[in-house]
Amino acid sequence: MAPAPPMQRVIFIRHAESDANTLEPKYIAGRSMSSALTGIGIEQSLLLGDELRKRYGSQLEDVDPVIYVSPAVRTLDTAKYAIFGSTKLGDIPMQFVTDERLLEINQGEWEEQERALCY
Repeated sequence: MAPAPPMQRVIFIRHAESDANTLEPKYIAGRSMSSALTGIGIEQSLLLGDELRKRYGSQLEDVDPVIYVSPAVRTLDTAKYAIFGSTKLGDIPMQFVTDERLLEINQGEWEEQERALCY
């Protein structure tokens, strides 16, 4: 009998705080492809990188990690700051794959409108 394939780990991470998130209590952000990370979001991403290294660092060195992200700026930046913004993770080769299926749902004409007018 052939040996079992190695165990795979899937980690789901939401993007860090973006400009659109600061408007969310009042507005529907939706897909908002160009919304950049805030200063807080950059710090969150760097802390994420540190935490990933603490939890999974030795495992990451033994595999070829693949990072799947939506094409939204905030998700790409979260991943890049988490991986390359931390010297502890920057030495591990990572492959980034963008996939539109990971985008948030399209809320059509409601996007960028006041919540109170739509709900």
